[in-house]
Amino acid sequence: MRYSLSRKTRKLGILLFVIGVVFLSFAFTTEVHAADPSTSGLQAYWTFDEGTASTTSDSSGNGHTGSMNSNVQWATTSSMKIGSTAVFTGTINQYINTGSDFMGTDALTLSGWVYAKSGGGSSQGRVISNWQAAITIASSNRLSFTSNAATTSALTATNALPLNTWTHFVLTRDASGVSNWYINGVANGTANQTSGTPAITSTNVYIGNRPNGSATTAWDGYIDDLRVYNRVVSASEITDLYNAASSSPDLIAPARLNGLPTGQFVEG
Repeated sequence: MRYSLSRKTRKLGILLFVIGVVFLSFAFTTEVHAADPSTSGLQAYWTFDEGTASTTSDSSGNGHTGSMNSNVQWATTSSMKIGSTAVFTGTINQYINTGSDFMGTDALTLSGWVYAKSGGGSSQGRVISNWQAAITIASSNRLSFTSNAATTSALTATNALPLNTWTHFVLTRDASGVSNWYINGVANGTANQTSGTPAITSTNVYIGNRPNGSATTAWDGYIDDLRVYNRVVSASEITDLYNAASSSPDLIAPARLNGLPTGQFVEG
């Protein structure tokens, strides 16, 4: 009888131990995800992984699906790690219309991977824009951000955006327009620049061009893993964003483009 009770006691102890480990693991995982910069304040997130669609889904769950005009293409290589990439040639009117404006005039963070082949249309290709707020290529291989339709701009340092190379950027802006750039996880350019007082817009957010599109402001290259937050993310979160994505995006250029309208997909 004592032996039987001893075995039962040991089994009960083991069971309680396993339950405790599972509980602690769940609690720890929940805590980590609660602080995940990819979800806290995330307004929109496009991975561009569809490859064969004429739309690109908003992975934030907020429904900001992007509608691609027929000139936007897809590309991939066999070594890509997160699927396909949105491709813009910078010579024709190409854009992705997200259907609404969610960048607004409050605090904002923009984050993504870009691969610029040139300055784009008229050397002012846009990454993302709602007309008032926009990220644009500037002279000397820089990125520029404005909150008031380019009346005032905050710039990265010279050569922050080398051509034909994947570059990760983060742009933060507070509600007064004070902005800071981060390139590949590191602060870049003059700190606390003004991008102008955030101005109200009546247009949707567009990717790869200005609202309604124009050949003169078309992006030339690739855009991937693009995110919009309604807050200024912290320095540690910027590092996390870069580190989390740096082993995932297509760190080499797509080897082949199909040259066909949206909906066509080529494996490299």
